[in-house]
Amino acid sequence: MIVRRTVQAMKFSFLVLFFALVGCVTTPRPDGTAIQRSMQFRQRDFIACFEENYKRPIEGKYRLTFTIGDDGTVYGASPERDEKSLPKSSLFDDCMIGILKETAFPVPASSEEVKVNYPFYFRWSP
Repeated sequence: MIVRRTVQAMKFSFLVLFFALVGCVTTPRPDGTAIQRSMQFRQRDFIACFEENYKRPIEGKYRLTFTIGDDGTVYGASPERDEKSLPKSSLFDDCMIGILKETAFPVPASSEEVKVNYPFYFRWSP
C-alpha cells in the first residue's frame, strides 16, 4: 500500500502542497516547529485526500482551524476554503479532519489548550 501511494504521488508530480506555519498558532504559543513537524509527517496523507476528491486540474487555499488539548489530542477541527477555486466537498473535509485527529501533536508546555489555524495551498495541474 505504501509503495502504491508512493507511485501515485510520483504520477501526480504536478500536485504541490505548501505548508506554512507563520502566524498560524493563535495562543498560547507553543513550539511552532513541533506542530509543523507533526503536520509534515502526515503530508502524503493530506495529498492523498486531495487526489482522491479532486480528480481534475484545480488549485485553491484551504485552512484547518483546530485546538490541541492539554494532552496533545485534537478537537474542534473545522475547515475553511476559498470556494471560488476549491469547490466544497464534505468527503474531502472529513478525510482531512480524520487525518488531523489521528496526528500526534506534542503536549503544550503550558498545559493549556492551543488554538491553531493551519493553511494549505493545493495545486494540481496537468
